[in-house]
Amino acid sequence: MCHYDSVLAGGPALLIQVLTLLAIAGSIAFWVLLYKREKVGLGQYAVPLVLWIVFGTLDILITAKGTYSDPEGEANPLAEFIFVRAEPWGPPLASLLWIALWAGIVLALNKRHLRHAYFISLGIFYALAFGHLRGFSSWFEPLCGAISYAPLELHVLIAAGAVLAMVHVALGKLFNPRSRDR
Repeated sequence: MCHYDSVLAGGPALLIQVLTLLAIAGSIAFWVLLYKREKVGLGQYAVPLVLWIVFGTLDILITAKGTYSDPEGEANPLAEFIFVRAEPWGPPLASLLWIALWAGIVLALNKRHLRHAYFISLGIFYALAFGHLRGFSSWFEPLCGAISYAPLELHVLIAAGAVLAMVHVALGKLFNPRSRDR
């Protein structure tokens, strides 16, 4: 793909990008409040969350630009389904649903105090960040060769998330050996 050297569009596609940004910001605010109400700390996930937010936002914004007049041009089948049916409002709607799905799963894992919830949550957030970096790079010309060659299959995303979660935990233990064992 690698069609663009800028993220923002013009005209009506820019309006959809702005609405998508508002949907993302509103969704983040909602989930932060919900996590606080449920007493699930987000600070422990700050690094992968910031990466997910940055790369996810860049990915959906450039995807909105690229699929505005061609919603079937999206490679993710679920996103394409939403883009085609909610045209042209697909990117804001897909953003709300995507964030709700993964933020909800991680909240449920942490509320149930499942064994290894911390590690699994890290893995999910890192996998999302990696997937969105990959998605963004497939549209964005300056990064096209850097990571767009990586396959986007589920097992690759899970493996990337797990490896990054292991590195995160190891670095946490290295730099803060008194941190509680997770």
